[in-house]
Amino acid sequence: MSDLQKYIDDNLDNILEVDNNKDTEKQLGESIKQKRINANMSQIELSKKSGIQQSGISKIERGYANLTIKQLKKIADALNSRIIIRLE
Repeated sequence: MSDLQKYIDDNLDNILEVDNNKDTEKQLGESIKQKRINANMSQIELSKKSGIQQSGISKIERGYANLTIKQLKKIADALNSRIIIRLE
């Protein structure tokens, strides 16, 4: 297996491609939840690391919150992740 293929396989779970026919907030929330679970982190731990209340984390993960870029950045930092936005 090539190094590139190994990198892709190892990081595939971290990629979120938004389907324009589905609810963007829900897709983003599901991606954040999966990343949190993969990090073996509870909502409370993510709340403490991000500075966002646990109830807010819950709403975000269920797709009931319209995230700001600042909130997304705080969550990404708490999950040791990067945010990549690309419009095509």
